[in-house]
Amino acid sequence: MPTIQSRFFLPNSKLALDGNDYTQCYNPSVVDVGGKTYMFYRHAAGPSTTDTFIAYIELDRNCRILGTPKRLDIPLYNLNIHTIDDPRAFVWMGQLYISCVFCHNVEGRWSGALGLVKINPDSFKCEAPFFPQIGSNKNRVSFPGDGKNAIEKNWTPFTHGDDLFLIYAIDPLIVTMWDAKKRLFIEVWHGENHGKHVSGGTPLIPTAPDKYFSMWHDHVEISGQTMYRAGFWELDFKNMRASVDYKTPLEGNGDVYHNAKQDLSKFYFHKLNVVFPGGIVDRATNWYVSSGWNDCRCEIIDILK
Repeated sequence: MPTIQSRFFLPNSKLALDGNDYTQCYNPSVVDVGGKTYMFYRHAAGPSTTDTFIAYIELDRNCRILGTPKRLDIPLYNLNIHTIDDPRAFVWMGQLYISCVFCHNVEGRWSGALGLVKINPDSFKCEAPFFPQIGSNKNRVSFPGDGKNAIEKNWTPFTHGDDLFLIYAIDPLIVTMWDAKKRLFIEVWHGENHGKHVSGGTPLIPTAPDKYFSMWHDHVEISGQTMYRAGFWELDFKNMRASVDYKTPLEGNGDVYHNAKQDLSKFYFHKLNVVFPGGIVDRATNWYVSSGWNDCRCEIIDILK
């Protein structure tokens, strides 16, 4: 498995539209498209709310900030949506997309649906989200008249040739593929359950013919506290087999940020011990993975192949 070379943060003062270093900017997804590198991320909708919208910024080849932040304007037909969460950016047949979770809260009951958004990489104009009818994704967010209360999130997109796939779950491995004729995603693989409750992280990136690399995340209870962790996994596409590395999970603890607790105390909200990988770009000798840190900052993880 690959090894981590370094981890560094992108300052919120350069990511926040208001230039405030304590405006929540987190759970980023990096992507290469049209010879440029962009990062999409959650941005606080205000100073005293947990609601977020999606923002984006251009990075250089080493995933340092190059451009200025902008809000991504996603057209919505359900005006009850309160927050848009956890973008995962990918390119399919030369076109830029993000998957993200659209949520709303009615009388304390949250619902969330995962939507795919096509983005023009020149103007960054977005098409309306498309909601695949997988699992419980047909709910009161994606189909307002349905009335069903459910939450879907953490699917993993990847492409193989001209085909688009969404991994609904890693264990058991459940894979769906876009059927252009039927205009829907169909299940093409449903593997055995090995009892490892890991969730999707970064979109998959090819490493060899029929081989893909990604990072997962999970959450565990330790001493009464929920801890989010991350690790590596590989997909053998030919045999539809997931190989997951559980040995050395990456944690979102304060050790990677100086005076972490003091820093975190200045945010409106945060969750200690959260690491949330959401994007990956390929370079000659390494990968850069973008990850959310404690629901308030964006981190880049430099991984040696």
